[in-house]
Amino acid sequence: MILVVDCGLSFVKVALADRAGRIVHSDREAYRTTREDGRAEQDPEDWWRALRVMTARLPEPSSVEMVVPTGHMHALVLTTAGGVPLLPCLTLHDRRGAALLDALEPAAYREATGQLLDASLPLSKLLWLKDEQPELLVQAAAMLSPKDYLGLRMTGTVATDPIDAAGTGMFDPLSGEWSDALTELSGVPNPALPEVYPPTMVRGNLTAAAAADLGLPRAAGVLVGAGDDIELLGATAYAEGAAVEHVGTTGAVLMAVEGPPSLALPGIELAPTASDDRLAVAASTSNCGTVLDWIRTSFAMDPGAALMQPPDVRDPLATTRFWPPRDGSTRSGAATTGLSLSGIHPTHTREDLARALLVGVAGEMRTCMRDVEQAAGEIRHITSSGGREDPSWVALRANAYGRPITTIDADPTALGCVGLALVALGEHADVRVAVDSVPVTRTVTEPNPRVAGVIAELLARAENARMAAPHAVRA
Repeated sequence: MILVVDCGLSFVKVALADRAGRIVHSDREAYRTTREDGRAEQDPEDWWRALRVMTARLPEPSSVEMVVPTGHMHALVLTTAGGVPLLPCLTLHDRRGAALLDALEPAAYREATGQLLDASLPLSKLLWLKDEQPELLVQAAAMLSPKDYLGLRMTGTVATDPIDAAGTGMFDPLSGEWSDALTELSGVPNPALPEVYPPTMVRGNLTAAAAADLGLPRAAGVLVGAGDDIELLGATAYAEGAAVEHVGTTGAVLMAVEGPPSLALPGIELAPTASDDRLAVAASTSNCGTVLDWIRTSFAMDPGAALMQPPDVRDPLATTRFWPPRDGSTRSGAATTGLSLSGIHPTHTREDLARALLVGVAGEMRTCMRDVEQAAGEIRHITSSGGREDPSWVALRANAYGRPITTIDADPTALGCVGLALVALGEHADVRVAVDSVPVTRTVTEPNPRVAGVIAELLARAENARMAAPHAVRA
């Protein structure tokens, strides 16, 4: 059996699959993120505790022969030579190094890395540590992503893959090498940079201590694995014209292409994939699941309740900018941020206000989709990763895009990881063929032309209102 371990921004998730790729068991455990004054930190020990709880609930844990780690990207874990974290994990929402990026030239940086110069990147966090706690960088023996920390904890081996390496902001996806200039700037010791290996490579077997702690076989192999952009593989098998729509804490649209696309659009980024002959073209927003979470806490309601009625042209108008746009226009957060509502009437209910915010999130995702399409070519198929549980939320996004959305009865991130394992186990020679071989059920949600027209009007009016800087309710 194949065990996928996904260290997400809010949960550690596991999925158990057989050698045909069918997922037969899934589970998840939540853990805490500490947020205060620009901090957004997690305790790596919480990830391990959550994983241990879930492996204790696995059916037939003795059948696990391969473990595939994945996890949230743009996070930083620094460890000692013994694998002990020197400080909490700084997640992508930790922006304390934002102002230090202002010394870099965004266009030259993007040319070197394919990435936008953004405070979410580990490069930004390292610059902050270099200023605030330089002694930690001197002590650092390994610079890791969350999934690579778990890989080290499982096997005692330091390694990473090209997808997570690119997520640091210090890696060139075209050459497949660390940038000497950027790693030197960051202050991280050169020996602390992990070696970059293919995600299908086995990094080692479980150590005796890890096997005992997790209740898994000592002989189980652990793959290098991949950052959670591996969902693009699971959702599309890197087929031409096929994109994944990621709807989670952050939002993104990714599509695999054979050659480097134009970087003329400000919001486009390049990243490696699990195939040597493919690059991922991506556009993303941080203003996605954070807005839905705000609806839950501030309105004390499930966002889906707001979609019991379809959008109406008389609805309030919303902009959803808790975080600066990921377009390279700002590093230090100078761009206008905040969640705002305008056009509110006494007859509007909290459901109307929440629905307006959901339309705003869908509009952010629509912008990402249009940017990817303009840079990389027509998107002919959209498969959703996340946001699949509520059909009304899927339908709202399909109406915002004006095109169908496909959902599958498996988590695309887990499915992509299963594809990696099937290659490592010798079941298939190519990750694309491996993913295509897994039987899944697909559901297509078509847009409703009338509702799509209403949403297009609302989004256009909201953008006009934002540009005019209206008086609005702001959070």
